[in-house]
Amino acid sequence: MTLEVLWTPGHASGHVALWDAAAGVLAAGDMVASEGTILVAPPDGDMACYLASLERLLALEGLRQMVPAHGEVIEDPEGVLRHYIAHRLMREGRALQALKPESQTLLAMLPEVYPEVSPLLYPLAQQSLLAHLIKLEGEGRARRDGDGGGARWAASDGA
Repeated sequence: MTLEVLWTPGHASGHVALWDAAAGVLAAGDMVASEGTILVAPPDGDMACYLASLERLLALEGLRQMVPAHGEVIEDPEGVLRHYIAHRLMREGRALQALKPESQTLLAMLPEVYPEVSPLLYPLAQQSLLAHLIKLEGEGRARRDGDGGGARWAASDGA
């Protein structure tokens, strides 16, 4: 067996997946799960890198199965990867819609970006939202006012 180590940052900066091209099997680690989604939590998690890593995995020729760190073997890797990308882009779209000209806290934005999520899960959702906003800030589509836990977010002038 020959395994290729693929650097797949996003969930964590040092995350890797192991690719067995001959068998078409990817040991995906924490890139995907057979149920639910993967937390991308700054500062080590990076949403832009995570999306790029998902796209890289989607481009693997002959991918037949993914073995996630959590859950069962994934028999439809292309479908799952496309779902993950679409899900993250949907959240990004909601985050963009939630951004207002005046700055607001992450907590104020959560009900609009995660309307189906119980407030009990807001601490996790808040980390994911922060990852999306940092990505949008890097693209010039969001603006951060302040630092740390007191930071507030607004639509950038160019958004």
